[in-house]
Amino acid sequence: MHVYRFYFLDAQDNIETFEDIEVGSLPDAIARARLMLKQRPHHRVVEIWAGNKWIHRATQDRAA
Repeated sequence: MHVYRFYFLDAQDNIETFEDIEVGSLPDAIARARLMLKQRPHHRVVEIWAGNKWIHRATQDRAA
């Protein structure tokens, strides 16, 4: 299992909140991030980080 940090951002790319999520793989993390963003329309963007390494960014218009 891998732990990734999901940062939920507003329209100005300010961090609104974050969650540490444990998943089996990076594709699982991306799918989970997109689902969480879809379920939280008040957030505009979610970024996935592994430590200090940026992994993926999904926006509301690309979260489907």
